[in-house]
Amino acid sequence: MDSPDSSLTRSKSAAHPTASPTARELGIAGLLLIGVTWLVFGSHIRHGGFYYDDWFIASKELFHLHGPLHFLLPSSINPGNRPLLLIYESTVHAALGLHQHAYVAFTALTAIGLSLALFLTLRTLGLERLHAGAIACLVLLFPYADTTHLWFSATDANVSITLYLLGVTAAVRGLDRNGRVAVAYHLEALTLYVGSILLYEITATVIIVTGALYWWRAGRRAALPRWAADATAVFVLLFAFARNTGVPRLHGLSAIASHARMIYDQLLTLLAHTVFPLNASRTLILVLVALLLAGAREVSWHLSREDRRRSQLTRWIWIVLAGLAITAVAGTIFAPAVPYYSPLTLGVGNRVNALPAVGLVIATYGIFMIFGTLASCGVAFAGGRGRIADPRLASVVAILLAVLTGIGFTHLVRIDASAYDLASRYQLKLLDALHTSLPRVHHHETIFTFGVPAYTAPGVPAFAASWDLDGAVQIAYHDPTVNAYPVIPGSTLACNAQGIDATLVGGILIVAPYGRVALYDDANGRASSPRTQTECRSVITHFTPGPLTVLSAPAV
Repeated sequence: MDSPDSSLTRSKSAAHPTASPTARELGIAGLLLIGVTWLVFGSHIRHGGFYYDDWFIASKELFHLHGPLHFLLPSSINPGNRPLLLIYESTVHAALGLHQHAYVAFTALTAIGLSLALFLTLRTLGLERLHAGAIACLVLLFPYADTTHLWFSATDANVSITLYLLGVTAAVRGLDRNGRVAVAYHLEALTLYVGSILLYEITATVIIVTGALYWWRAGRRAALPRWAADATAVFVLLFAFARNTGVPRLHGLSAIASHARMIYDQLLTLLAHTVFPLNASRTLILVLVALLLAGAREVSWHLSREDRRRSQLTRWIWIVLAGLAITAVAGTIFAPAVPYYSPLTLGVGNRVNALPAVGLVIATYGIFMIFGTLASCGVAFAGGRGRIADPRLASVVAILLAVLTGIGFTHLVRIDASAYDLASRYQLKLLDALHTSLPRVHHHETIFTFGVPAYTAPGVPAFAASWDLDGAVQIAYHDPTVNAYPVIPGSTLACNAQGIDATLVGGILIVAPYGRVALYDDANGRASSPRTQTECRSVITHFTPGPLTVLSAPAV
């Protein structure tokens, strides 16, 4: 005999039937996403390479990882806050070696995987395949988080979100079952959630509120134990691991609250850019969106309960609100971090939008459907009292708007991808020139490079940090004892009695003794290895830091 709880679960689930997309349907969706990826990111796959953390990770994998303890014990190369991250990076590097284009292709595959997992989740929740496919494609093209599609080191976000979405799919399917099968489904979901957080904790806040979805689908009794299990796992994992994070943090509730307000304000700006990806007033767009939602609610009240447009408007209003909630909750995880981790940060910093992108696109597509439904109501009204609107008109309007939005997204993504490709050209040119000018270097030698731009677009690094050129040169000379640093505007070098004292951007101090230091200026091909203070002072004035940002191709 069924328990009252199981009867309640079945009755609630019946109101929200779960779809099971076929392998053929998923295959078609996958091929569509692959085609879109090749059209938009194909040039970057052919011309992109390593950037920023990629060089450090590659050097670490090549020279510094020896044995299983490096995967388990916190260290300078494994802070311990993301236990699966080191395993993930090591597995990929073991498979791909140092083939840079392979990493760019792998990065694109993780983006495809995220969109396909989103398609699966939306279909499981009952969304029609046309709408689920359109949303998945727009997430793939979303330009305000495109670093996760262009830069290998940001793929942990893609994989973490994919694990979360697969967990939601398993959890929702479990809501329709009872007994041991239901428990097994939720254990599968919980395992995927745990894996997501242990790889990259950006999904933690969204996992905590996913219980609201359970409640909506199956009722309070079915939702509460599942919700409690999810929340407990998240809090335990955050306490055990995220407290060791190397991400710079804010201190004090007022600073965290101020950053949270900044995040929400910038997410509203991104919402406006997502709805209308052209230069336009944020305030005007948001006001129009609010008026559209209010108008949709008003129209739905005046339609009869038998009119499909009433339920359609109500459904998409809730979908828009759900998308906005996902966006807000996903942004909350970054509130304790320093202001750099904000939605409008350019270049590699826009990886913080990887999960908010899902909510923003869902909300935006919902707005398109509401607009289309209201347009169908207008057509019916203009056609006379007895005229019935074609329900397909709303979908046609939404898809048309989604296509136009996708075209706008593609334009922005290609601009960003070209900056990454340009950065790769500057990097390879410098590494080749170094080998020509400095064919041999000593162990523990320090190289300072000049004349190379730090960025090819705001936030898109050529060589801009203390760790990217360092890793690249170690790989190029196959010597982990060599160190190299780009001298960019804001850095200073002083010739002291024992060696060169360098203060790099970010307050990093480097001391390089004479006899084991080299200077190279890529702008004029000049190289020098001073051995005394006098010699250093005579040559140092001839070496000039490269520009901060360059948008043109390097001279050959």
